[in-house]
Amino acid sequence: MKVTIEFDDKDEAIQALNADRWQGALWKLDQELRGIVKHGYIGNREAHILEIEAYEKCRELLREAMEDNNITFDI
Repeated sequence: MKVTIEFDDKDEAIQALNADRWQGALWKLDQELRGIVKHGYIGNREAHILEIEAYEKCRELLREAMEDNNITFDI
């Protein structure tokens, strides 16, 4: 498939061209949060229950923001 997009603003063009990097960064953040919530460790130390709950809430907020903007990790 070939897609042509034109931009009048250089910054908007650069932002659009970097969309895959944004997706990768969000994926990495989501997976890091998932791992902490699932396994209960931050690095090599056990996470406190309040930390786990906070990370779980962050992941929920990330997913909600993505959903509100019609963004998914599915390709």
